Amino acid sequence: MARAGQASNNFYESLIGKSIIIYMIGKARITNGDFLDGILIGFDEYTLILNRDGEKYLIYKHAIESICEA
Repeated sequence: MARAGQASNNFYESLIGKSIIIYMIGKARITNGDFLDGILIGFDEYTLILNRDGEKYLIYKHAIESICEA
């Protein structure tokens, strides 16, 4: 049986190189809105790296409400 962390890594691995939308929780607004869109280029145990219009954003996983493909 796969551990929860392993299943989570498989989820993020499946999104590498794809255009995604990340919805943020609470007051964790990086732009003047509720979400960021871009291409997921990397992740580790606590963070995601999103490429948006040539700029890289470091996003903490605990600040994410949901993720969907764009």
